[in-house]
Amino acid sequence: MIRKQSPRQKIRNRARYWDSDYLAGLVKGLKIRQEYEYQRGMRDLYEKVVKKHGLDDD
Repeated sequence: MIRKQSPRQKIRNRARYWDSDYLAGLVKGLKIRQEYEYQRGMRDLYEKVVKKHGLDDD
């Protein structure tokens, strides 16, 4: 038999799930952002080197 939850328990459980989902989404977003920043930094660095030394691969 399923025990009925009190409203306070319901809110606490909902908040716990929302927090875990929210944090997981936030961490995923940060990882994606970090990867993007890294890629952009490497591209900028490559362009600087090409400009300085004239190493055009095209």
